[in-house]
Amino acid sequence: MKRTCFPGDSWGFTLLEVIVTLVVAGILAAMLVQFMGANLARSVYPVVNVQNAYAAEGIMENMVADHKKLLAEDSTPLATFRSRVGSGYYGTYAVEHNDYMTFVNGLETPGGARLLKVSISVGDQKFTALFAE
Repeated sequence: MKRTCFPGDSWGFTLLEVIVTLVVAGILAAMLVQFMGANLARSVYPVVNVQNAYAAEGIMENMVADHKKLLAEDSTPLATFRSRVGSGYYGTYAVEHNDYMTFVNGLETPGGARLLKVSISVGDQKFTALFAE
């Protein structure tokens, strides 16, 4: 039967249609949140890694500049530099390695006094440099 609209009649949705629409929208929203939620929560990690890399690079650049200055001004530049690295003189970082070393037959061995290996880390970022006298 064909339905006609008379003045005063209203066209709209039935309560059942509204409920079904809300249930389907809720299910789709739950699926979207489950799919995207973990990715959104972990989206900050790359930004933090880049910030840590820049911080570690800046610290290492300050170390290199200070090493060059100590070579020109200090009588024992590597000893002074080694003590500064170990004390946190250049900022906030973790010292992974701060010892003298030598190379014997192409292999790194502890000891010596003319080469200093410095490894620092900021977060997950690690930088290593060799400093000579």
